[in-house]
Amino acid sequence: MSRYPCRPRPFPALLALLTAMALCAATAMAGVITVKDNTYSLDGGRPVTGAWEVAEKIAVGKDVAIVVMEDKANPTTIQILLQLLESLHVPTLLTKRADFKPLVDRGVLKPTRTPTYP
Repeated sequence: MSRYPCRPRPFPALLALLTAMALCAATAMAGVITVKDNTYSLDGGRPVTGAWEVAEKIAVGKDVAIVVMEDKANPTTIQILLQLLESLHVPTLLTKRADFKPLVDRGVLKPTRTPTYP
């Protein structure tokens, strides 16, 4: 016989916790990087040619990056940005401009603005 007969079992409590976590979706902060020709634009800001400028801001201030390709985006420019975000361990979603607006309208994507740091 157990010394503590009324001791709660850990399995049902753990199962309840995991079920609650699975049913409650959490939103992550996400910055939008628009790639047009050979430039990058973060959250609709001024276009820059250096991938590091936008990747650094995303890595410091955000959890997730949403990369939106314009029609005339250079594939090499996109590849450089994706490799840089991967090396900074930033989760990244890549989409086309035509698909971005319907995803936002349906509530699948909820982009937020990048906080400004001094």
